Amino acid sequence: MDDRKNGRYKMVEVTIFVEGGNLNNQGSNVPLREGFSKLLMSGLKKKNFKLNIDLRGPNKQTIKDFKNNPADILILLDLDAPESERENKLAKFDLDEAPGKVFFMIQAMEAWILSQPDILDKYITETYSKSGRKRTGDNIEDDDILKNKQAQNIEKPDEKLHTLLGRYFYYKKNNEKKKPKYKSKITDGAAMLELLNINELSNQFIDVKNLLNTIENSK
Repeated sequence: MDDRKNGRYKMVEVTIFVEGGNLNNQGSNVPLREGFSKLLMSGLKKKNFKLNIDLRGPNKQTIKDFKNNPADILILLDLDAPESERENKLAKFDLDEAPGKVFFMIQAMEAWILSQPDILDKYITETYSKSGRKRTGDNIEDDDILKNKQAQNIEKPDEKLHTLLGRYFYYKKNNEKKKPKYKSKITDGAAMLELLNINELSNQFIDVKNLLNTIENSK
């Protein structure tokens, strides 16, 4: 029996405007859109949700579009600062009148990845197949970039992620060792998102936990 026909199963659509992506080439946004959707869906207890991940480009455009849309839209932005700057950023963006609708990636999306550096090995293996290797047996967690630090306090996490990839991994091309690069969240970031553990992420980043709770309570 299909419960949907009896009204006991209601599919709830939730739209989230996310900073990032290319407004002029929507096709290039597909991997990142799917990465966000799969990651967030993996953290929902109920599965009767359809997440519409709408990548709106730079933060100014994302904020503008959010303000010009219905009140049931959620927004997910890079904070580009430590968590202590949350209230200042809300005031700066004129978003302090939208409680419960605004969520931040602190400092940026790449900080999520730095919080789980163990996924990098799997990412390299999947991306470069047999040619991808780790350079040393050292633990990435012991690197000066990460050791005794919380990911949300690491400035410019995209640059730090790029450094770690080149420092700990290589791949072979034409029998030459090459350093993998972190090009952008649209490509590399999207692939890494799908490897993250959402439960660990929500325990470390309060905005992730609050976003999941808000989705779960949507009607």
